[in-house]
Amino acid sequence: MADSPFLASIVLVSLALAGVSPLMMMGLVINRVVSDRRGRRRDARREVLIGRMLDFTSGVGTMDGLREVLLPKDKALLGEAAGDLMRLVRGVERERLTGALQDLGIIATLLAQLKGGDRKHRAAACANLSFSPDPAVIGALEKTLGDPNYEVRLAAARALADLGEIKSLSRFIEGLEIGAGLESRAIMSILRDLGANAVPQLLNELDRTHADAFKLHLIEALGRIGDLRAVAPIVPFVSHASVEFRATALRALGFLGDNEALPAVLRGLGDERWEVRTQAATCAGRIGAVLCVSPLKSLLDDAEWWVRLRAAEALYMLGDRGQETLLTLARDPDPGPAGKTARHVLAERNKAA
Repeated sequence: MADSPFLASIVLVSLALAGVSPLMMMGLVINRVVSDRRGRRRDARREVLIGRMLDFTSGVGTMDGLREVLLPKDKALLGEAAGDLMRLVRGVERERLTGALQDLGIIATLLAQLKGGDRKHRAAACANLSFSPDPAVIGALEKTLGDPNYEVRLAAARALADLGEIKSLSRFIEGLEIGAGLESRAIMSILRDLGANAVPQLLNELDRTHADAFKLHLIEALGRIGDLRAVAPIVPFVSHASVEFRATALRALGFLGDNEALPAVLRGLGDERWEVRTQAATCAGRIGAVLCVSPLKSLLDDAEWWVRLRAAEALYMLGDRGQETLLTLARDPDPGPAGKTARHVLAERNKAA
């Protein structure tokens, strides 16, 4: 009997919860419906604004007409759409659009967001400002290279690279390097997009003390830029103690495709690690080094399938002498790994032809 009040209270609480649960569920459903409806209205308004802006850039309408239809909340929407809008126009239309966004206060809205928004909005503001060469925008993006959040710094660096406004490469690189995320391929992409004009400075950075992960991005970016001034500085990395450095250096030299790298490529073909031999084989094919035919033929018996495949592909790329080597191996009535790999590559290449 002593337990009766306690049991009664449990029953009452259970009944109360059972009654409240449907109300809570209904509240969640209503909230979701309202949120979805608000989102649809927002998307519809965004499309209307984009249409108006595109009409203006093509010569339909005036600035006064744009101001008349612009609501206070539309500035935030246009700020979010700025990057997408800029990707749709070129030349004179792009200049008109940039001017309109400036006159309507959209750029000022994005600058305020860059200064006082949360992490997500600061990064988005960087992306949406990557079209504006306004000195105030450039200055704000340069300051953002010191943002406490790494992703925001990365977005600012991307915007500055897109604008071609890297005034201090060392400051720029400091913002990219410090913090987490060095494995991000976005860093290499940004460095690559700096282009040939930045090669001397990038080579200087290659000689400086940087984290290994960042230096690997530098090497690959220099390869992808394709400026032959990078060949000689990259070659020594083929002898680096790190497998990743050796493989990355050979991949970069493959993109550069210069015969000056031949001694390093020959060294790479005999490397103890299959990852390096694979990159060396690809590099030999891209360089077009017929002196590599014999070592490439030897790699067709390599224990690693990727090495055999890349060696066979390189031989095919080396022209008549390499292709004759493959044909001889492929015709063997009892082919080993070398003959089978040769048959595979010849079949694939002939199919592609």
